[in-house]
Amino acid sequence: MADPGLVDVKATFASFSHILDTRILRALADLGFARPTLVQAKAIPLALESRDILARARTGSGKTAVYCVPVVQKMLGAKSVRVGK
Repeated sequence: MADPGLVDVKATFASFSHILDTRILRALADLGFARPTLVQAKAIPLALESRDILARARTGSGKTAVYCVPVVQKMLGAKSVRVGK
């Protein structure tokens, strides 16, 4: 878990339900992640818009998830489009 000082207390991962697949949200919840860190809350929506991101934050702030969560989201979206063809 992230340092409590790094967590965005105004946001939850559930608040990303309009932009993240339910499987990702469920996996995050199963892993015990309820609230994104500050860097995640700001950068994940930008990454999902395919915007370039340069993020600098201290170790343990969740930067890896900033990059990985949108990649998994894009993969899930691409898979569902391909299956539907």
